[in-house]
Amino acid sequence: MLHKLVRPVVQDFTPYQWELSTAEVARRYNLDPGQIVRFDTNTSPFLPIEFSQQLPEYGRAVPRVNEYGDASYAGLSQDLAEYHNCQPEQVVIGAGADELVDMVAKLFLNNGEVAVTAGPTYPVYALATELMGAQMLEVPRGPAPDFGVTAAQLAEVALAHNAKLIWLCNPNNPTATAIPVAAIEELLERLDGRAAVAIDEAYAEFWQQSALPLVSRYSNLLIIRTFSKAFSLAGARVGCVIAQAETAAYLNRVRPPNSVGNLSVVMARQALQPAAVAEMRRRVELILAEKARFSTALAQECEAVYPSVANFVLARIGSPEQADKLALALLEKGLVVRRPGSMPGHFRITVRLPEENARFLEVLASNR
Repeated sequence: MLHKLVRPVVQDFTPYQWELSTAEVARRYNLDPGQIVRFDTNTSPFLPIEFSQQLPEYGRAVPRVNEYGDASYAGLSQDLAEYHNCQPEQVVIGAGADELVDMVAKLFLNNGEVAVTAGPTYPVYALATELMGAQMLEVPRGPAPDFGVTAAQLAEVALAHNAKLIWLCNPNNPTATAIPVAAIEELLERLDGRAAVAIDEAYAEFWQQSALPLVSRYSNLLIIRTFSKAFSLAGARVGCVIAQAETAAYLNRVRPPNSVGNLSVVMARQALQPAAVAEMRRRVELILAEKARFSTALAQECEAVYPSVANFVLARIGSPEQADKLALALLEKGLVVRRPGSMPGHFRITVRLPEENARFLEVLASNR
């Protein structure tokens, strides 16, 4: 009888699918969990700066866990404002980019309305849109290696369908490509405020470009940022939206109270200290340098490895059957890759430490 109470949209849609957990891979293939390497999550291979040494300090710095923390996240908002060169009232904090995506959908989308994106892209935008009873229209990206989409294409579809919201992942997951900031500005001009534009910049630190400077000029622009990638805090679940103060105030109306835990707030604030930011940027440079070497070697074992502006690469493996067979061979050795459901026959591969990448290449070569 319960199905009669559940919203039809929830009954009908397909939820986001993760690859197997580390614990499940270890159990299934009789492996040591410590030997399993996640090439599927686009996270940093580094622990947060001085993480082990700071563990005792967390016990003294974190507010009592039997009490709620500051629901306004005032200290973290100030730190994020300084990092993003904006005002604290422009910052909205959430439990990672995914919760912020959900909040943006709640703010703008009613049942029966329309959102637009450029696909293939991160599937959570469609899930958040559809759970609001809205329709997602996908503008197809161009062919490899650019996977391009223009401001004119996006604006034309959005305006023709009276869309309320445009989702953009920039750099895009899974293609590892980016729309130039100038094209985003053109899109905003063409829309003339008739639709909101939410840009997920999860990989901005690796691209080293951002649409953040446009926020001061466009009240319909929201920039989503996260600590999950370059800052090495995926498990802490912290992210933020940067928007004009009025837009941020509206978004705060739909923000769940205290969804970011006390420990996560402390870790995020420490990650924004000058020494930690400098170390983060040094690690980004190491990953980018390793990406160049890894991509060259990977190209010898794949049909194609496309240019990337992020900390991961998209590789064409072959037929979907070949890709599935190879993914299983890697999994049996404790190496987990992402197979984007929207791009059969491809792997999305995170750039990790040199020794981990070498292990990946060795297993890949032995199973080609």
